[in-house]
Amino acid sequence: MAILTKASTIASVLTTELNSLADSTNSSASSALSYVVADSGHRYPLAHITLTLAAQGAARSSGAKVKVYAVCAADGTNYDDVEHTGATLLCSFNLDAVTTARQHSQWHIALPPSAFKIFVRNETGQAFAASGNLIELNYYSDDPRAS
Repeated sequence: MAILTKASTIASVLTTELNSLADSTNSSASSALSYVVADSGHRYPLAHITLTLAAQGAARSSGAKVKVYAVCAADGTNYDDVEHTGATLLCSFNLDAVTTARQHSQWHIALPPSAFKIFVRNETGQAFAASGNLIELNYYSDDPRAS
């Protein structure tokens, strides 16, 4: 069995960028991408990604999803195109058709080996709440040399 080594802190990578995010909109289109996420030496190539959604004003549609993407900058400066084919889907959260606040997590998400930024696509059928929405990353490795 692999020994997991995790980074010491959980990073909140998207917070206010998600507030009032319209349906079928990328967070980068209506606000900003996350800050630059960089793992010096790529010691923690895996992540536990948590989505926290505040209660929405109207029920989500059937088949509602929130998709989390990364755009990379292999050179550390120029990021891939968000709106077209440059984004990499990291994970997708399936949600129920209610207004209730939700928190969902996914483990063992492979992270890019270069600097990257995160953005979200809202496919819930409703705008996100005006506050209380969050994407968090908890980095870890299954390589015992990462510590």
